[in-house]
Amino acid sequence: MNGSIARGTAMTLSLLVFGSCASEPEPAGFDAALRASKRDYYSSGGSRYARAVSRAVRVEFPKIARTCYFETRNNVAVTLLYRLDAGGQPTESLVHPANEFSHCLNEGFGSFTFPPPPKPGYWLYFHVPAGSRVLRFWGRG
Repeated sequence: MNGSIARGTAMTLSLLVFGSCASEPEPAGFDAALRASKRDYYSSGGSRYARAVSRAVRVEFPKIARTCYFETRNNVAVTLLYRLDAGGQPTESLVHPANEFSHCLNEGFGSFTFPPPPKPGYWLYFHVPAGSRVLRFWGRG
């Protein structure tokens, strides 16, 4: 493992093709939330909101990822989905695959207040590739 997620602070944002990142079953409701995140991203204001989230997490994400990497010594590919309230506070979260690293990332972001989304109930998508500094996400509602 190269540990680059622990060293890097630069982030690149891009869209991903839907698909599972691991062979274990996804949590109940994961596929529906993933579809909702895509629908929200492509809705009015979705891409603008994704840019706002990118700016908001630019400083905190590397800190959280670095902490989680050093606590777990693991950085497998992880997908995080958050349903946000009108103020940007996560009200529901789903992670895949479930492991120490994903739970650590989820705890770090679960207490984060994101910019207010275009609508309440907005689903926000993050994908953290294994062994990479790259953060990819769709902001979704």
